[in-house]
Amino acid sequence: MFFLIIFYFLVSTICFWCGLVFFTLIPEESTQKENSNQRPLISYLITGLIVLTAIGEWIALFKPLGFSVLLLILAGFALLTLINKKKVFAKARELWFSDRPNGGLFLISLFCFLIMILVLNAGPTIMDDTDSYHIQMVKWLQEYGTVKGIANLHLRFGFNSSWFSAIGILSPKWTGINSYLSLNGLVSFWLCHYLLEKIFTLIPVHSSPFSKKTLIAYLLILLFCLLNWPLIRGNAQSANYDFITTCMVIVMFLENGLDSKSPVRLEWLIWPFFLFTVRIINYPLLILVIPQLIKLYKSKKVLSIFFYITIAIFQIAPFLIRNVFLSGYLFFPDYQLDFFSLDWK
Repeated sequence: MFFLIIFYFLVSTICFWCGLVFFTLIPEESTQKENSNQRPLISYLITGLIVLTAIGEWIALFKPLGFSVLLLILAGFALLTLINKKKVFAKARELWFSDRPNGGLFLISLFCFLIMILVLNAGPTIMDDTDSYHIQMVKWLQEYGTVKGIANLHLRFGFNSSWFSAIGILSPKWTGINSYLSLNGLVSFWLCHYLLEKIFTLIPVHSSPFSKKTLIAYLLILLFCLLNWPLIRGNAQSANYDFITTCMVIVMFLENGLDSKSPVRLEWLIWPFFLFTVRIINYPLLILVIPQLIKLYKSKKVLSIFFYITIAIFQIAPFLIRNVFLSGYLFFPDYQLDFFSLDWK
């Protein structure tokens, strides 16, 4: 459990830092003049995780994912931070002094969630898929990188997911410690913090009927996440890649929903592409990008459209290439769309 506490702190710090640098450097952030305090902390954490994973996916095509890969990526972010230190430190100060819940009841509630997740995360794996191929795929990535035709060893080894790359980059392979579940437990804690922050922000400030309904909605979501096994509790005891999708969709819709009058949200332009690489059946979520691109087009920000298309290609390309390497098929396990004649099929 002590290892998990250190892991949660270090990985959260790394992901927040990477997300902060990313949101500082992208051009659309400066043109929108959006108040940084309005963006929840979980947006920086998840976006930083996405950036780390996307870079790791490219590296995994050529070499194993180990601690040296993480250090190499962080060295690049350190260089970017030094080059743009004024902007990065200014945004960090804004977030530090932002008005966020920090009262006694909030901290006690957060501590209770932390203890619950730590106990579950430190326990045994309770999902067959995690034992049969989730951890196996992470270990293959950490020891050999991308192995051509590995789907021939076991059909499920062809079920590619960028979530395995995320675990491979951030989870150290120490003998005697099962660190492969740690990232899932951390994401469970991130969602708990986000929902509690929303609830405690609404309680003392708003009294209108609308905000009461919103508060009830947050409470119901939190209750549902606790009662339903795959959410929060079950996720902390597996390396499953379904929960990250649920977590990100909850955050996206609670922050903006489908409000046509809201400004362009960078999360809606970046997160759906990551979810596609997490699991290929998430492709319907790519539709969520279209309204944001239409807003950019109406604002005559054509260069921004090409910029985000480039980011999308950067995220999706290594995932599709790895699909071909693992199985020989671009959209495995779909055998009908057969574009390549490879000897490892």
